[in-house]
Amino acid sequence: MVWFFCGVRKESKRVRVPSSYPEPPNNVICPNCGDRTEGEYRQDFDRFCICVIPCCCKCQESEPYVACIKCKKPLEIVSGFRCNNCQTITSFRSSYCPTCGSSK
Repeated sequence: MVWFFCGVRKESKRVRVPSSYPEPPNNVICPNCGDRTEGEYRQDFDRFCICVIPCCCKCQESEPYVACIKCKKPLEIVSGFRCNNCQTITSFRSSYCPTCGSSK
């Protein structure tokens, strides 16, 4: 008797800017890792696996989304609060910019 273990593994990859999508934001403070970073478009897909070995077929793909370049997690704040001095985008409202210290 032979047993095969099959499953699906979720992966993501960087993609080019899709047509009719805006350019990814620059100078964003990522709410996940806290770093000042740029955005990139990523796309998730599920890959079929047999005995933990990924096969060549993709099962399902997601829509492209903007993610942090460093931690690869989605940036849900594309239009947040922008500093007038250094143009850094934050997901929270504050009186002073956390990057340059100037008042907003």
